[in-house]
Amino acid sequence: MSRLVAFAASKGGTGKTVVAFNVATLLASEGVPVVVFDLDSQRARGGRTVYDLFDVGPFRLETVRPGYPGYFDLYAAVYDPSVEVPVEGARGSFEDHDLVGNDADPSLLVAVPNEGIPVPDAFRHVLRKDAPRAFDRIGRRGEPVGIIDTPPLNLESDDVLRVLSPGDVEVVPVVDPESAGQLARFGDSGLAVVNRIPPRRQAREFRRFFDDILSSHLEGFDGTVVKIPELPVVRSATMLGIPLCVRRGGRRRHMKGFLEIIESLFGGSDV
Repeated sequence: MSRLVAFAASKGGTGKTVVAFNVATLLASEGVPVVVFDLDSQRARGGRTVYDLFDVGPFRLETVRPGYPGYFDLYAAVYDPSVEVPVEGARGSFEDHDLVGNDADPSLLVAVPNEGIPVPDAFRHVLRKDAPRAFDRIGRRGEPVGIIDTPPLNLESDDVLRVLSPGDVEVVPVVDPESAGQLARFGDSGLAVVNRIPPRRQAREFRRFFDDILSSHLEGFDGTVVKIPELPVVRSATMLGIPLCVRRGGRRRHMKGFLEIIESLFGGSDV
């Protein structure tokens, strides 16, 4: 059966979309057929969504077909290093500027709602009916995985909870040190991500302070906790829509937290 994993947050600014983007592209780079469901409404509020990251990054977004009638449009995000860098004054492609450069291929599908938050059945319909045919375009085979990037709960709480409520959706809360106390809102999730932690080598007094705060918030949480530090390389790559798995000279330690999420959810690459 296809897996559906939803990354959720109680507020904006936790880096939830960056987590969903890098987890999805890492899975796709390992040959897993992935559909990213972009439900995050922050585009209308000036924020970037998963679709926006693929749109500015080294990808060609090709319209596949409307998805579940009246709910989704489906796109193939085809990895293409020859795409021009969409930055004013930057002449040349991502490849020309040595921004990407390995054999990874994170091509996947992106599903964007036509209007509002779709009904829960719409996600399964896309995975079962639309995605298998669309994956032929990017050469993927096998059981697809759905990655859902939800809006923050403080914006569209009722609609988001309706999406997260079916028992077959695995919910992964993403918090930052400031909002770690919100983990209790997500019930008995088996995995939580604490993002944007101060790096251990920098601002050690702040790291110790946040470690103490996190420990108190995590006392009642029985699941796995993945901690991801705030790294300039992640921020810079995200600004250009570059997945860490294709970054030239990318180091495994920069992807460590995202790989731990995949390991916890799927047991590594064997999805």
